[in-house]
Amino acid sequence: MSTRREAWRYMCQFGKTGFTGTQLVLATESNNEMIRVILREMLKEERIVIHEVRTTMLNHIYKVKNYSPLTRRVKKKVSRPKVLQRIWNTCRILKVFSLYDVQATAEAAASTSKQYLNALERAKIIRKIDTADGEIYRLNADLGPKHPESTPDGIKCPNRDKFYPFKERV
Repeated sequence: MSTRREAWRYMCQFGKTGFTGTQLVLATESNNEMIRVILREMLKEERIVIHEVRTTMLNHIYKVKNYSPLTRRVKKKVSRPKVLQRIWNTCRILKVFSLYDVQATAEAAASTSKQYLNALERAKIIRKIDTADGEIYRLNADLGPKHPESTPDGIKCPNRDKFYPFKERV
């Protein structure tokens, strides 16, 4: 149960007789700042009122005004770059990398990584080098922050508004 819900449960239990912020801190085993935030929120929503003013916010005596259930908070979805953007970011940062480096740092599937790297290689944006340790790739041109988009005929670079056609394999 969240601290907010625990605090609300305690407030509802002692809402008619009154409670203090310090009592909420002890009941929820939370820190003072968290309880201050919860109290401000409840005051703003007019769920509680200050019954008796004292020296600090945690010492005021509060009473519950509105006993309606708490609404669920909508969590903000963390904005995360798309997989091709993460692969491109990895290529730009590492400059020299293996397929496994890309998979690990971009958190991308092997098939997606391989397909995108093959497209970049065919357009000569990166080159593949065979070494004793295996295949590694080297970035030939840093085309900017936005990832190059693969099309059936080549790679389109949104940063430079330029098209890189696929070269035929020999």
